[in-house]
Amino acid sequence: VDRYHESKLSAELFDESTTGVVVHDPETGEIRACNKQFREMLGYDEAYDITLSDISSHEDGFTRERAVSLVQAAARGETQTFEWRDPTADGEDVWVAVPLQRKRVVGEPYVVASVRDVTDRKDQETELQATRNRLDRMFGRISDAFFALDEDWTVSYVNEAGAAVLNGAM
Repeated sequence: VDRYHESKLSAELFDESTTGVVVHDPETGEIRACNKQFREMLGYDEAYDITLSDISSHEDGFTRERAVSLVQAAARGETQTFEWRDPTADGEDVWVAVPLQRKRVVGEPYVVASVRDVTDRKDQETELQATRNRLDRMFGRISDAFFALDEDWTVSYVNEAGAAVLNGAM
């Protein structure tokens, strides 16, 4: 395959991927290219030039500085996989899972991110944790021994008094 066809094939694979793909400068972390799936995930049109600052915030550790640090670590060959909260074009957030890999693209070194939207899973985890917290508060008020079993007869919850009873039975 000649250089022209190799480049054309790479571009088609890049654009036809079902995953968001972002190509970062290995030194600065800045975005050099991204595919249409990534743009759609964040709500940006093709005319907008997405920057690293667009996909980072200033809160909860999702900062531009941290993003640069992760990209630079990947450029050194360190495995980097993380979950990140990306701001969208309309001011909302989308949770993404991001593995970063050092790659050569058209002969040049870059760091490539494969970006998957995991917002639904994160929302479910948040709801599950809130339910667990409510149950902990409710069952924590029970002074009698209490435990709950799931459909497989596995203990799914036990309060302190229940733990003492169960430990004494063993």
